[in-house]
Amino acid sequence: MESPPERRTETQKSKSLPDSPGLWTRIDVHGARRVHRVISQNGELYAKVGWLLPVAVPVGEMPGDWDRID
Repeated sequence: MESPPERRTETQKSKSLPDSPGLWTRIDVHGARRVHRVISQNGELYAKVGWLLPVAVPVGEMPGDWDRID
């Protein structure tokens, strides 16, 4: 009698994305906590990344857990 094939189940950590502009804290996959200003451009949400010359990055491309600050 063969044993059933091993099922591989991946548990994905709950992921919350910003739903409005403002200040948000993001905890990335490595556990680092960062504060980002989320802005709205053309109906899409972007997080400013960087200090001297910040770049707008789509929040959907930034994995991690997001929490609103303000």
